[in-house]
Amino acid sequence: MNPSAPAGPPVDLRVLPELTGCGEDMLSEFLQDFLEVADTAVADMAIALQAEDLAGLREAAHRVKSSARYIGATALGQLSEAIEYAARDGQGARATELLSAWQAEFLRVDDFIAGVLDEAPDA
Repeated sequence: MNPSAPAGPPVDLRVLPELTGCGEDMLSEFLQDFLEVADTAVADMAIALQAEDLAGLREAAHRVKSSARYIGATALGQLSEAIEYAARDGQGARATELLSAWQAEFLRVDDFIAGVLDEAPDA
C-alpha cells in the first residue's frame, strides 16, 4: 500500500447512498456519526500507542475500518485494516509507521466531511 495521499477526494459520497438508499439528510447524519467514531478512535490510538498497547491499537483501528469503508473513505479503511493486522501480529514498529499515514488520511477525510456538512441544506 502506498502511504502517500491518493489524488482526488478522500470520500466517495456515492458509496453510502448506494449501500443504504439514504438521501442527503441521512448522508449528513451518517457522516457526523462517522466523525464521532473516528474522533474517539484517534484519541484511543494515541493512548494505545503511548502505552505500547497493541491490543488497544488494534481495537481502535478495527472500529474505524468498517465505518470508513461504509461512508466511502476507502483509503482510510485500508489503512485502518493494515494497522489492525500489524498490531494483531505484534508488529509495533509497522503499526506506528502506518499510523502516521492513517493520521494524514484522517485529516483529509475530516476536512472533506466538514466541507460537505458546511454545504448541507440544514448546516
